[in-house]
Amino acid sequence: MPRDSREIPTLRMPYDDVPILHASAGVQRILALAYLLVWAWREHLSLSSLVRKAPQRRVVLIMDEVEAHLHPRWQRVIVPALMSTISELASAVSPQIHLATHSPMIMASAETVFDERSDDLHHLKLCGNDVKLEELPFQKRGKADLWLISEVFGLGQARSLPAEQAIEEAKTIQLTSRPDPENIKQIHQQLVRHLAGDDEFWPRWTFFAKEHGVRI
Repeated sequence: MPRDSREIPTLRMPYDDVPILHASAGVQRILALAYLLVWAWREHLSLSSLVRKAPQRRVVLIMDEVEAHLHPRWQRVIVPALMSTISELASAVSPQIHLATHSPMIMASAETVFDERSDDLHHLKLCGNDVKLEELPFQKRGKADLWLISEVFGLGQARSLPAEQAIEEAKTIQLTSRPDPENIKQIHQQLVRHLAGDDEFWPRWTFFAKEHGVRI
């Protein structure tokens, strides 16, 4: 069996030592980012010394899909960790970080570090064939599912699409003056199929069904 002659860094994990090449995509991404930040700054210090110039005091990091390959547990800490790491490169460095994400967990985690005096939230929106960049107010929402139904993500509900459609049908029939019991039964079947047994919509729906003589 051929052997690899390269020196490959190895991670000491709780279960075993793992060569970086065999680590998960999330672990590799975090390690690559950490290495890049430290390497880029050290190279800048070295080159500044060679040309006899003072090092720059601005660090700009642009990162797309910051949540890529990361477990939600890591998504909750990646943004604060990035900001802390860059600040620790040098005490006099003034960092500027641009992060793009599709993760509500990333948005929820940013609540702990977002500073209205220096930070902004922007939304890229497709309008026909054009892309519109709009600034949005940053509001703490507390939970990731509340970010999903905010203007940032624009979902009607933080559920599956069939569950959302079933609930919308249920809400529509609740607004009618004389709902058909058969329609109530059909909608109920869809709700049973797509909603969890402890979904918050059930009390409202079961009261409505019983009020109109439908046993469920």
